[in-house]
Amino acid sequence: GENIQSLKAHEKGLENARDIGDRKSESYRLLNVGLAYHALNSLSQTIEYYEESLTVAREIDHRPLQARALSNLGMAEADIGNYDEAISYYEKSLIITQMLQDPNLEATTLNNLGHALLATNRLNEAETRLREAITNLDTLRNRLDDAYRVSIFDTQIYTYNLLEQILIAQDKQDAALEISEAGRARAMAKLLVDGSQSKKIEFAELDSTEPYEPEPLTLNEIRQLAREHNLTLVEYSLVPEEAFRQQGKQRGNVAKIHIWVVQPTGDIKFRSVDLKEKGIEIANDIK
Repeated sequence: GENIQSLKAHEKGLENARDIGDRKSESYRLLNVGLAYHALNSLSQTIEYYEESLTVAREIDHRPLQARALSNLGMAEADIGNYDEAISYYEKSLIITQMLQDPNLEATTLNNLGHALLATNRLNEAETRLREAITNLDTLRNRLDDAYRVSIFDTQIYTYNLLEQILIAQDKQDAALEISEAGRARAMAKLLVDGSQSKKIEFAELDSTEPYEPEPLTLNEIRQLAREHNLTLVEYSLVPEEAFRQQGKQRGNVAKIHIWVVQPTGDIKFRSVDLKEKGIEIANDIK
């Protein structure tokens, strides 16, 4: 959280890269200085350094750096409220990441693009992009070791949360419940992987030492559970405040709670509660 010190360190790194004539390193350091200004909310300087990083990356034809600079420019423009400009940057970044077959950066960019599309009320496009992001993260997560999977779980959990919001905005409350359940399963899987880092978890019934990833319930399975056991099921989902919705941002406080009540008949009732309107504040670690 010492953003001024961070900025000074990145500026020194940029100076060193220029002194030795390392243009690839220069582009990276320009991005880092931009990120430091972004943390300080100095958006005009943020954009200046991201643009300079992009220029250098293009001059040396370094595609991964071009994609990152374009994606970062999209975040900065979105922060200003220039969503059309942000969408343009994200789409340019996506073209490159898809060529490079970088599913991690692609998924992050798709997530941010989904947020910008939501902000401009292009809800169908936003839903499509978020579902693409989830598919990409699934593909990536399944071929990584536990340490990297934890990072992917974090990204994917928040992507599910954003998709849930997009579905709610389209009055698709039942589909949003299914996505909420999928996000919950990913969160549980992350906890299991976290546990296996310090102590190997064994699942004798599965004859495997691999961490178990619970399968999310489908909407039909949720309804069937309520009917078969004559249950009233209540499920909650925490929605972060606007400042958090994009990947790469710090965690924000909870702004709303989504509530689904599944009746024994299988009927589903939905309600969204705005906590700020009620003067309620919940800590910032969204789960």
